Amino acid sequence: MNVFLYLIRFLYKIRWWVILSTVIVTLLGILFTRNMPKVYEVSTTVYTGIVSGVDIENMGVAQRVDMGVVNNSMDNLMSIITSRSTLRKVSLRLFAQHMMYGDPNRDNQYITAANFRNEYSRVPQNVRDFIDKGSEERTLNNLRGYEKEEAGNYIFDLFNYSHPIYSYNALSKIITERVGNSDMLEINYSYSDPGIAYNTLKILYDEFVKEYKSLRFDEVDDVIKYFENELAIARDNLKLSEDSLTTYNISKKVINYDEQSRTVAAMSKEHEFNYESVLLTYYGSQREMEMLDKYVDESVKAIQKNKEYLNKLKTVTDISTRIAQINSVGRDTAVVSKELLQSLEQQSANAEKDFLEYSIGMGEKKYSKDGIVGDQYVIQWFEALITNAKAEAQLKILEGRKKLIDDRYTYYSPIGTTIKRKEREINFNEQTYMSMLSSLNSAKLRRKGLQLYSASLKVINPPLFPVTSKPTQRRSIILLLFFGTMILVTGYFTLLEVLDRTLKNKYKAEFLTGGKVIGAYPQPNKYRYKVYNKQCESIAIRALANTLLNYYKANKGDRCNIINFICVEDDEEMQKVAEQLANYFESVGMSVRAVYSGKDFLPDAKEYLLAADVNSICSTDNEDMILIVHPPLKSSMVPAFFVNSATINLFFARSTSVWSETDQMFYDNIKDKSNGQFVPICLTAVDRDALEVFTGLLPPYTSFRRFMYKLLHFGLTSK
Repeated sequence: MNVFLYLIRFLYKIRWWVILSTVIVTLLGILFTRNMPKVYEVSTTVYTGIVSGVDIENMGVAQRVDMGVVNNSMDNLMSIITSRSTLRKVSLRLFAQHMMYGDPNRDNQYITAANFRNEYSRVPQNVRDFIDKGSEERTLNNLRGYEKEEAGNYIFDLFNYSHPIYSYNALSKIITERVGNSDMLEINYSYSDPGIAYNTLKILYDEFVKEYKSLRFDEVDDVIKYFENELAIARDNLKLSEDSLTTYNISKKVINYDEQSRTVAAMSKEHEFNYESVLLTYYGSQREMEMLDKYVDESVKAIQKNKEYLNKLKTVTDISTRIAQINSVGRDTAVVSKELLQSLEQQSANAEKDFLEYSIGMGEKKYSKDGIVGDQYVIQWFEALITNAKAEAQLKILEGRKKLIDDRYTYYSPIGTTIKRKEREINFNEQTYMSMLSSLNSAKLRRKGLQLYSASLKVINPPLFPVTSKPTQRRSIILLLFFGTMILVTGYFTLLEVLDRTLKNKYKAEFLTGGKVIGAYPQPNKYRYKVYNKQCESIAIRALANTLLNYYKANKGDRCNIINFICVEDDEEMQKVAEQLANYFESVGMSVRAVYSGKDFLPDAKEYLLAADVNSICSTDNEDMILIVHPPLKSSMVPAFFVNSATINLFFARSTSVWSETDQMFYDNIKDKSNGQFVPICLTAVDRDALEVFTGLLPPYTSFRRFMYKLLHFGLTSK
């Protein structure tokens, strides 16, 4: 509780420092923040459609949302919004708007009059000449043409240095945040000019959408252009290869190579079958004729030289040849009618019959030379002759046909290889063409998807022109100054109180010395309570005297009570205390004698230094009490006799002095000499507050002082 009371007293002591410092600093804060600029905040919400937008590339396909890709896309979009490229365009458009629409006499929705006058006065005349108030586009083109990346160029410096409105540092204060995990972005910007804040966000939306489209579409357009060029090349190659095949087929008279080659193969197979059949017939008839030759008369054989016979035989062979040709050609070309073939076959039968009848009539005999009837052998021989002749004629036709088929094999064989090579080339070019076409379609689909994404960048909450400003930080600043100053001043004095080794009051003195303070003597008040100085001294002496009487020993035989007044350095208040204590004790009827160093005895005299009795420094007459004021310890030590024989050794210390290690050494030395006897401390030159700890409330006893005394001692309910 004593510590708490000490703290309360300490705060009460420094109250005026705290109050005055806090009031002064707070008033200065109020003064300097009276014209604190207002801040206008503008915000807008943009829907991106990245998460829940339509994916045209995967229509109808259930897909899982890849949050990594989504977060990356949102980060890219936010980076585009705050990129230097985007903010540079915003800066230029904002400057152009201000120069075109600013009014030096009236605030408008673009810029306040004060800001316009300030900015317009800085703009060089050659830059003002570029401002075309009739066309914002021409103004921007003029400014872009003037801008160069070099120091000293006004437009370049606007964005790249520290301009409060148009620089990158100023515009980079635009805050872009994603609203939760949604598709929406919230963009905020605050500035002291409502028109600047409002138009900055409007221009920013236009520019970052353009920048986004430019970055995304330029990439896709380049891809589309590449595939279109490659597709045109593939289309030309495919057309050339197809035209080459067509030209080759025309030149080689190929309609359907597979069918034509199969026809040639069928013709070859059929030819071989017919050839072998006819060849078998030919050799069979020839063998038959050879066998019948021995049965046929020479006269019959001689008929073969008859002209008519030869003509009829030729007729038979010619018709057979014609039939063989027609059969061959007819199966190949299908141009001979059935009626024509039947007619020729009828003619062949008639010719054979006519030839046979003629031949038999010419060589008729009843019997052969062996007596065998010859008609049968003659007929067989002429029939074999006809068969042989017909077979011979057919063999000639088939041999000619064989050469034709061989020629066709020779003709079609390289054609097939060439056609297959050209078809492979066509197939490769076609696959290349289809691949390029598929890639082109994918790129166009990607571009369409980007168009949908770009179209989905819509403002949900458009920026609104701010009518009222945000609450300023003035109240917070003033409160911060108020409490900060209070805490700082209190902390400063608290730090001083903790680190200061000055003996200020009872608690501090006891803490530093390790002893106990039993009394105090006031420092004269020079101002407010000057008239109460004597009264306060009397009250302090009475309180100290009453405390000392507690140590008075009534039965000491022939020895009197000795009170030693000891200090480290010269202390005039100690002598005053001794005088006033002597006077007070005498006033109450006690026999008291006060002995002073340098007045009643010499501090460096042998009698004092080697004293073994009080009489060595003064004569005694059975006084009740002797008050001995010893010389300062720094100049002379107190003899052990006085310390040991004293009723009490009262150690004096000024409250305004620093308690050093030397002081502590002297105090401990006195305690050691006292053989464990209590060595109290008396503080001198204390203030009124420190004195009231020993005396209670000091005069004047006004109602306010009584109330404050009760308040400091938590006696609010006392009467």
